[in-house]
Amino acid sequence: MKFLEQFVKVKGVAAPLAYYHPNWRRDAAPLLDELGACVDHVEAHAKGGSSHIANLATICARCNGRKSTFSVQEHLQRYPQKKIKAKHGEPTAWDGLSSLFLVLVDENPKVATATERQWAAALKQARG
Repeated sequence: MKFLEQFVKVKGVAAPLAYYHPNWRRDAAPLLDELGACVDHVEAHAKGGSSHIANLATICARCNGRKSTFSVQEHLQRYPQKKIKAKHGEPTAWDGLSSLFLVLVDENPKVATATERQWAAALKQARG
């Protein structure tokens, strides 16, 4: 979302935008709760889970906050996934905006932090 906000500003939109805030404040960036992909430890770091790629997964910000140190099974019991009730059915190709992230990082590499560049490289590697 940070890169999307930067891209829109570069294209001349001067109005205040609520796409991104470094502290993910809801008043400044409400879409981050639903659209922003976070990295989650499948087995919680606080419970001994490693930061190895095999123990990491993407999760929306809201679910990441709710999951806390619960296992995936415990989290899903407390917060079962709700199907989206839409006229044309469930989305089948949602990637958490990771494709857009890659395009925008490539477009504006100087804006990317070292960590964001690492994530971009990992995403590209995972996609083959």
